[in-house]
Amino acid sequence: MWIIDDNNMQNFFSEWYDKSNKIFSDELSNDIEQMNKNIFLSQNIDLNYATMQKNLHMIFGENTNVEKQVCLFDGVLEFLQHVVQVDGADRLFSKHFYDIEWNMFLEADFEKSEMKVYRDHFVHQIRNAYLGYYLIWEIGLYKNIEYAVHKYGSTGFSQYINIYKSKELNSDDRKIFYQKVIMKTWFLSALFHDIGYPLAYHQRYSARMDKYMPYLRVLDNRRQMDFIELSALLSDTYLFKMVDYEELKLKYERFDHGMLSAICLLLNYYHTGAIHRLSNSDRCSIELAAYAIFVHTRNYSIQGNLEKNIRPIFVEDPIAYLLRLCDDLQEWARVYFIVGENSNVLICDKCKKTVEKQENSDIYRCKCGNTFKKITSINYRKINLVEVCKKLTIEDDGKKIIFKLDYDLLKLMEVIKIDEQYAKYRVKELSNLKKLLTDQALLPEIDINYFISNNHMEIKVEIFLRYIEKYFKEKYIKIASKDSNRIKHEFMLENQKEIETSIIRNLHLECDDNIKESLRCEMESIIEYLCNNKQRELICKNPPCENYMENIYLYTLIDGVCQ
Repeated sequence: MWIIDDNNMQNFFSEWYDKSNKIFSDELSNDIEQMNKNIFLSQNIDLNYATMQKNLHMIFGENTNVEKQVCLFDGVLEFLQHVVQVDGADRLFSKHFYDIEWNMFLEADFEKSEMKVYRDHFVHQIRNAYLGYYLIWEIGLYKNIEYAVHKYGSTGFSQYINIYKSKELNSDDRKIFYQKVIMKTWFLSALFHDIGYPLAYHQRYSARMDKYMPYLRVLDNRRQMDFIELSALLSDTYLFKMVDYEELKLKYERFDHGMLSAICLLLNYYHTGAIHRLSNSDRCSIELAAYAIFVHTRNYSIQGNLEKNIRPIFVEDPIAYLLRLCDDLQEWARVYFIVGENSNVLICDKCKKTVEKQENSDIYRCKCGNTFKKITSINYRKINLVEVCKKLTIEDDGKKIIFKLDYDLLKLMEVIKIDEQYAKYRVKELSNLKKLLTDQALLPEIDINYFISNNHMEIKVEIFLRYIEKYFKEKYIKIASKDSNRIKHEFMLENQKEIETSIIRNLHLECDDNIKESLRCEMESIIEYLCNNKQRELICKNPPCENYMENIYLYTLIDGVCQ
């Protein structure tokens, strides 16, 4: 089993040389080492890490360990320069993405009169690159990719690689050509697939400026390159040859970030003519990466005049397929900024229950009788930094790969009170991802396991089930494979007293009568819920609101002993 999280990712990008034998053959390792002796990379010299660190603290808060992000940025930049080694690629890896991302975190949709929900896309690109490294080189999908090139030689991906391989005159370079192209294409695709987000934001902002004062020509309103001019410049690229002109034009005019990211990569080389002095492997990798970046934002079908089935297929383009897979799967440690009017959860120091504010009042009242009065007169909007998924684990038995997303149940319970759309959106994304995994030639069977819900009662049930799994393992086996609330109701009813006693003992609650009473009431409410709801409804239109977070302190304690 592999654990994919930020700590392991940090170690990979800081110790990449020790892991290079996973990616490179001896010939390629020697080639990389020899190139490093003779290369001078001047881009990104003015990094100013101190200012970068201050700005990250400003965005994510003083209590956040932003030093890790600074070190990660430095490690990835070094990886780009010394391992990927496509001249000029590091120009696209800009720390200024952070500065613009702050504005995107707080962007509003004024057409719909609502706040946008934005999740980070800079570190997300690095996480995608790391996840793909594991799939391709640790788990071994590299051999599947190379086999697809040989077996499905009529696809555009395979033909394009083989065209450039045939141009390679050096026999040693021909020997390692596939290794170089696949490695470079993957990391270019993953690390730059969202660099167009700031451009898309700029175009949306510019459109609002046009509405602000359209009659004043203080600013030149020609902010985006004309598509005819762009297509003329990039007409010989793999992307513009493979994708219909109208689809490219439509996505360009709609500021699609996949399209903008792809042309950023291409223009980095075509606008200056630098593309023509690159090696065959580098040029091939840039072209294939741009295509993979473009298609990662495609829907499974495009509406209107462009209706077609464009479901990603592994054998047709393995890198584009894996980019889409990693992009939809990468959720661990991903930060959402949600602006709302919610307050912090307050816990009564007497009975440990959640204190609720009375409607249209400054009084906070607890069910035990305790009251608290708000004395400040300042109203506020709160920026919530939401980070719900803790890590991704991968299991591979040689026949089946299982991805398991580990969501923090307590954070999930809090975030759905702020925005219940969070769970709905993620379930929709993961459901679409499951469709992507079926009937894929040359790939092992792949499945995704996760628990996510906007139904707080189901989250509470899940916390109890995880406790039971840990402390009543033999009994838990009987209900582990059952997804019926009726089965769980019978189990909880039969073992209520034993479970209650076990929790009191393991949480050392013997002397706390208030929390013991809360535990008894909570268990009874869960048993009643399981009795009335025979089937599990994880995502529902109207989640039950009774006792929503009344005993979140208790659940914090229970969840803590399950870790």
